[in-house]
Amino acid sequence: MIDIPTDVDDNNTKEIEAYFNLFKEILPMGNWRVILELVNSHDLSHYIKSPDAYGACNKNRNTMYATIYINEDKPRVDEYGETWEFTLLHEMLHLVIDDFMEYIEMKSPEIQEDTFFQIKKERLINLLSYSFFAALTTNINEQEVDSLAEVNRF
Repeated sequence: MIDIPTDVDDNNTKEIEAYFNLFKEILPMGNWRVILELVNSHDLSHYIKSPDAYGACNKNRNTMYATIYINEDKPRVDEYGETWEFTLLHEMLHLVIDDFMEYIEMKSPEIQEDTFFQIKKERLINLLSYSFFAALTTNINEQEVDSLAEVNRF
């Protein structure tokens, strides 16, 4: 049975770690070995260009290791409703679609430099994240969540 975290406490990270474990169980992560790190804005700037980023995912396709960084300088829930948990899900979904992205990049190497494509990719990840997070945090029964976790074990 999967426990959906319900409490948000600004002073600790237990909830974000609980969501991390939940997402690892539900999402089809394939062979990715993923760790989570909470970092400040300065440290995050080593992994992503945007100083206002909520998070980043640093991955190595050769080793199948990834580190997801969450910017702990950002509020737990901001004025737009953006949460650490949503950012975590967003970054994990980048790994879920990585096989597809690798195929596209192999067929069209210049796509990595295409700003329009990158914007569309981020919008797709956001759409998936919003949909998944909404379904998970509304009145979904535990049997449905368990079924989703079982389906994704391929």
